[in-house]
Amino acid sequence: FGTELTGLCAFLGGAAAQEVLKKTGKFTPINQWLHHDEQILVSDDFGNTSPVFGGRYDFQVSVLGKDFQAKAANQRVFLVGCGALGCEYLKGLALMGVATGKDGKVYVTDMDRIEVSNLSRQFLFRDSDVGHPKSVSGARIVKGWNPQMNVIPWEKKVGDDTEDFFNEEFWESLSVCWNALDNVMARKYTDGKCLLYSKPLLESGTLGTKCNHEVILPYRTSTYNDGKESDADENQIAMCTLRSFPYLPLHCIEFAKQAYFSDYFEFGPDQYEIFRKDTNGFLEQLEGLDTGEQYKSLSMIKFFIDLQNNNAGTISFHSCVKVAFDHLIKDFRTSVLNLCHAADEMETSTGNKFWTGTKRRPRAVDWNDETQKARLLEYLYCTSNMYAAMWGVELVCDRR
Repeated sequence: FGTELTGLCAFLGGAAAQEVLKKTGKFTPINQWLHHDEQILVSDDFGNTSPVFGGRYDFQVSVLGKDFQAKAANQRVFLVGCGALGCEYLKGLALMGVATGKDGKVYVTDMDRIEVSNLSRQFLFRDSDVGHPKSVSGARIVKGWNPQMNVIPWEKKVGDDTEDFFNEEFWESLSVCWNALDNVMARKYTDGKCLLYSKPLLESGTLGTKCNHEVILPYRTSTYNDGKESDADENQIAMCTLRSFPYLPLHCIEFAKQAYFSDYFEFGPDQYEIFRKDTNGFLEQLEGLDTGEQYKSLSMIKFFIDLQNNNAGTISFHSCVKVAFDHLIKDFRTSVLNLCHAADEMETSTGNKFWTGTKRRPRAVDWNDETQKARLLEYLYCTSNMYAAMWGVELVCDRR
């Protein structure tokens, strides 16, 4: 018989969306039938199921049974994180009728506030939610979908410094803990607490195109802490963190590597050389890139052409210094001042603090500040010589 299950619909929707993205040409689409089954849902016990009467959870009850629905309604779930995964989990819990009973609760906590860059993948949020807490906005949305759901949002960090809030009584009251986190340290902490209080843990995470999931049962399976994963082992950083609000030295190093080495000294020159030697081949290659990559490619080619035109076709070390200085002002002063101004305007209009959690207010460089002069000169020295090496100009090795 035909039926709908929230989890299966989410899987099918994700698979279909992935195939749509593959149409861009970056990945190979599935050229065959895709078969998926869940043998665990098949049961010979029909006494616990009921016919469809027009209720909200009829499909679920017809497959999983009335006892399952009653248990789900009275579960106490602790959802840690309300980002891309957290939004999916909140949606699923609401549509399945979890925590709709008198004893049921869904606690969701996330320190972050919604940014514009989140809107492309954290589907619960809209433009009007930018600047507001993720947990509060997410809870409000799913509560609108299912008014019977008992969902409580918090903006609390889960860690040693909040054990007065997430105390022994709180952990004892839970039915299950569900991680939707983006760092290993927090995962290890919640895993330790679940082991201490004998609570099941649903562990999951994403990074770029990679993902992981794990069901951890106390004293029946290995725990997350039994693994050897650590933040130091991660060789990738979430792009939203890297581009928007880096907060660790590693983020700054990776940002410099991508923006100043990969983009300025690899991607840009490669695109220019292809364009210079084979314009038709370049235009064909351009069609295979997404819109953002196309814009970046054409912008960098224009930059190289303008640089030569402005210098009568001859690049000198003086030209390299000027380019380095322009990048310094654009990337570390103008963009920072624009970001801070936009954040201040948002705080004034909404009354909510913008620089919270791991988001630190950046400081724009100031050429007139003598305490910064040595670092800025070192930047100019290094960047100018890298441009000189790229253009075949004689390097200047004397910092004086």
